[in-house]
Amino acid sequence: MPSTKNWQANVAVAHHHKHHLYETCVAYREVDRWAGFLTSRFAVDRGLLDTLTKVPIGKVSRIAKRMLAYHDPRIRDQVWLYAPTIPKKLALSVLGGRRFFSGSSFVDAAAEWAAQHEVAVHSHVTGSTEIFERIAPLGLPCLLEMYLGDRLHGRGILERELESLGMPNGEKEMLALGHGQRQIDRCRRECELADFVFCPSPFVLDSMRDAGVPEAKLVFAPYGSTPPKSKPAFLPRLASDPLRVAFVGTEGVRKGLVHLIRATEKLAPRVEVHVFGMASFSLPGFEYRSDLIRFHGFKSKPDMLAELATMHVGCLPSLFEGSAIGVYDYLGTGLPVVVTPNAGTLVTNGKEGFVVPAQDSDAIASAFEALYADEDLRRSMAESAAALAVECSWARYRAATVAPLLSMSNSPA
Repeated sequence: MPSTKNWQANVAVAHHHKHHLYETCVAYREVDRWAGFLTSRFAVDRGLLDTLTKVPIGKVSRIAKRMLAYHDPRIRDQVWLYAPTIPKKLALSVLGGRRFFSGSSFVDAAAEWAAQHEVAVHSHVTGSTEIFERIAPLGLPCLLEMYLGDRLHGRGILERELESLGMPNGEKEMLALGHGQRQIDRCRRECELADFVFCPSPFVLDSMRDAGVPEAKLVFAPYGSTPPKSKPAFLPRLASDPLRVAFVGTEGVRKGLVHLIRATEKLAPRVEVHVFGMASFSLPGFEYRSDLIRFHGFKSKPDMLAELATMHVGCLPSLFEGSAIGVYDYLGTGLPVVVTPNAGTLVTNGKEGFVVPAQDSDAIASAFEALYADEDLRRSMAESAAALAVECSWARYRAATVAPLLSMSNSPA
């Protein structure tokens, strides 16, 4: 590790969204090393945000519609909002923003801010190249959040999936899925520049090793589960009811929605799928099974957790992931989980649920069949899932995040 790095620097966290990075901010704040959260999407009051989207002031309304209502009072006092134009700055001010930065783009502006304030930067894969290239020569640490595995690895998986579905799988499609050549190149460059690469799951760790990232850079920092207000209650399934399966996700192809539906077809009407998030289902040849799926759309975290409490099972048959927050939500709600290793899971097969091979609808169906037929098994797995959620705490993530930086800052030069 370069000895010229300023390991005593405070850390700025830079990202457009990714709500788990609020926990990253808290991690650095807890050890008095936090410089602020640089973001472009922040709202104090969801009701106010909804009101702004309805006002007849064109620019303000359009800006408000693009905003996300992510908000965490723990970091409210040190949020820097990217506001490249006066209308956006005004809209953000109305929403409660107090600190602003600007520039030609978010990443360029964040890089200029970090260099000016002489801080380290913790940022996300494919969104950090310009920031890291600017601050690394200054001797400031570059900390990379690898919320997905190696993009080249993921591209191969997705190309084969689209081909099997008879869909186009060229560069345009890969760009749309986040695995174009530009994103692959950025991922590799950021790994070169990074002093530490934070990996939230064994799946990501393995993909980084396969990509040739030095072991000394890799840090295992699994995400956390949002704890429920009370211990999750097991929901018995009446004999006349189907097995209600929850799917949380925003992208159907990468997260394996096709394979979940194929599994459900084998068991209908004993199984029904409930989709939470912005995932759609319009893949060729599968529209006719839309009667099996109930789309609930995007919901706030409290509302979604309340809905999950009415489910029997959580499923994420992802083809390529980092460590899906939705799986942690299943665990925190006390749901047995049917998941693939590619989802970046910490679930043990046969304990908190079933870990099935990716792209294997037969294995998914077998897992559902077992959980449908055996309430005692489902209850046991539900209890184990709730117990694992307690272990998967955000406190653990925060401790893992700051450990390498503190270790280096305490080392002799």
